[in-house]
Amino acid sequence: MRRRRRAVRLAVALAVCLAAGWAAAQRNEVAEARVAAQAGAYTQALAALEQILEQRPNDLEARVEYARVLSWARRYEQSLQQFEATLKLAGNNVEAQVGRARVLYWMGRLKEAARSLSGMEGEEARLLLAEIERARGHNDRALAALQSLSGGGARLRESIRKELRPVLHLGYAAEDDREIPEMGAASTVRASRWVTSLEFSPQPDVRMKWSTTVTQGSTSSPGVAIYGPDALAVASMAEIKFRLAHWLEVNLGGGVGTAGDGSVAGSSRHQHFLYSIHPVMRRRGLRVDVAAARSLGDYTPLAIHNDVVEQREGLAASHAWKRLKLGGEYWHAKYRLRSPDSGARWETAANGGAAFVMPVLLRGERVLVEAGARYEAYGFEASAAGLPSPGFFTPGSYQRYGAAGHFWWHPQRRLETEVKGLLGRQRFFLFDDSGPHGFDVTGSLETKVTLEVGRVRPFLSYAYSSAPSSASAGGAEQYSVHVFGAGVSIRF
Repeated sequence: MRRRRRAVRLAVALAVCLAAGWAAAQRNEVAEARVAAQAGAYTQALAALEQILEQRPNDLEARVEYARVLSWARRYEQSLQQFEATLKLAGNNVEAQVGRARVLYWMGRLKEAARSLSGMEGEEARLLLAEIERARGHNDRALAALQSLSGGGARLRESIRKELRPVLHLGYAAEDDREIPEMGAASTVRASRWVTSLEFSPQPDVRMKWSTTVTQGSTSSPGVAIYGPDALAVASMAEIKFRLAHWLEVNLGGGVGTAGDGSVAGSSRHQHFLYSIHPVMRRRGLRVDVAAARSLGDYTPLAIHNDVVEQREGLAASHAWKRLKLGGEYWHAKYRLRSPDSGARWETAANGGAAFVMPVLLRGERVLVEAGARYEAYGFEASAAGLPSPGFFTPGSYQRYGAAGHFWWHPQRRLETEVKGLLGRQRFFLFDDSGPHGFDVTGSLETKVTLEVGRVRPFLSYAYSSAPSSASAGGAEQYSVHVFGAGVSIRF
């Protein structure tokens, strides 16, 4: 009798061990597929998981992993179908619920993804919900979902709070413009620009900004200094940024600007209402910008004295597809000026457009390299050549094309570098309608280096651009602009 009982116990123990070993073997198969997927071998992982599911179609662990790997491979529709099929078998499977919500998030169906996670507990579900609400522009809901979470939740909570802190920006730029034609007098313009702005969030989903820009220009050219060598333009703007939907961001601004004599005793000053309306629409890889703005023309002392005001409307669209970014824009602008001598007003309008294509050559967590081509053209409806001192150059038409590049490098947490440039050719019709001039070499370069030291971010910048001189079109002489800048951002 004892021997029989002992044999039964041994048989039961052996069966349990075999079952445990079989289950462990099954888990190892799924784990091996997971390791392959994490290494980027999606095809290999999916093939292994499909083989497992052929043998065990109701294996929940394998089904969830199969749907997850499909999403990593960006086969979102198939992944969503697999997660939904798994939930029909086991509606309370938390991994499948969270996985389905994450796929909806990656597909851009943010509202549906947030709704599917509503009421769910668990760190992974709440962390994902916070990410989704942040993408929808609901920082208050994101912070509520992150309450009491540690680890990744604490890091995301701190990141959101950091973005909401007030930031003070202080900047200074010195600009040197030189035109040295082959014939005639050379002209030199120098400008100093001070920029001060303060950003803050009165509530988590609204960002406000107050900025003041002061531009002081001087020149040694008799033509540009016809109303005095010094001029001063001051523009102050209040702006607000918020989201109406996860795909629609709205930027609104209004303020006042003054332009005119830059001397202390000067009384020739003019005041203008300034505004900026800029909604941005994003849908997956598509971005559409609609902009309307009214600003001061502060590029030369003559323009400031002549009270040049630009009113501009534009539409731009770009699409990022895999490793390619392409887009275009159209704009219409009106320029108004007033003669300080007679007070007579004059205005003209311009229309322009541009197209570009920018393939991504290298993209990493800390580096981005893009290189492509850009073409742009615009023309004025009327020329300012008839005025004694128009305040700005109005060619009949203008064309430019060239190779464009963009380099961004973030070698370490504290240092960031960005370089943009364009090298190509341009031509224009002169304001005297003397006919088109041949294409001449043109170029531009922008660089910026930023250092992060705690809550302080100092930066240095340099910009350069050149163009054929309007006084010697078709010749070798160039009009060149150098801008040196420095500033600091302080996050409180």
